[in-house]
Amino acid sequence: MFAQTSQTPVQLLATAEREGPESQNNLGIIYMATVDGAANDEAAAECFRGAAERGYAPAQYNLALLYERGQGVACDAQQARKWFVRAAGLGDPAAQFHLGLHSHRKSMDPANAESPKCRVEPLKWLTLASKHGYHNAGTLCGSLILSMSVRQVSESSRPAAAFKTEPPTANH
Repeated sequence: MFAQTSQTPVQLLATAEREGPESQNNLGIIYMATVDGAANDEAAAECFRGAAERGYAPAQYNLALLYERGQGVACDAQQARKWFVRAAGLGDPAAQFHLGLHSHRKSMDPANAESPKCRVEPLKWLTLASKHGYHNAGTLCGSLILSMSVRQVSESSRPAAAFKTEPPTANH
């Protein structure tokens, strides 16, 4: 990926941008793995954002995590959800699992328990993640189904069955 190891960070980013979104995502991961702290988190966010905007689902997921945690970017739940949904829409099982788990936790809030959608949404995402073989997604589907009515389970199966991944953008 990076033939010259003596490149400056700006040169590394330019090389990654030229080589495509997978390289941008990989550079972001490298930045996250270093111990230099906030400056590297910001550089990672820039790499992930570039690849995410080009339609690369793993980078969209990584950027969503940064927004959720406030690492390298301001903590922003709306931005995090936006990027999780985009990645999940492209078929990223980690993003699907994350959305399912988060929705499942919200469905356990007694204030939300009356809404049929509270359990339908997490089951949709967890079912999709499970179809990709994502670890623990099947187990969570099972426990969620046990807390649902037959009608809710039936309602949940339709969105998961109808789900079609979005085609990747032209840049990917």
